[in-house]
Amino acid sequence: METKLPNTLLGVEIPDSALASRKLFIQLGVAVTISVTVWLWIPILFGEKVASALYVLDVGQGDSQLVLLASPDERSRIKVLIDGGKDRAVLNELNEV
Repeated sequence: METKLPNTLLGVEIPDSALASRKLFIQLGVAVTISVTVWLWIPILFGEKVASALYVLDVGQGDSQLVLLASPDERSRIKVLIDGGKDRAVLNELNEV
């Protein structure tokens, strides 16, 4: 048994067409949210697995981070060096990696 809600909200009468369009808007929002979530998670769960790495390097006064982001073909691997320091100590550490 379906119960019909009153067309008043805070004492203001709302036409049936506005309630129907609001319901449709909410349904479309939920459908889009679910679709985007599935679209984002499928490659994460079932995609090709590639290895990425994070190295923390001792460069004297502080630490430096080397991030290696893998790709399916090893030639286009992305390398990001964070906080390499002001002297050349990071070069010795990079040779060990």
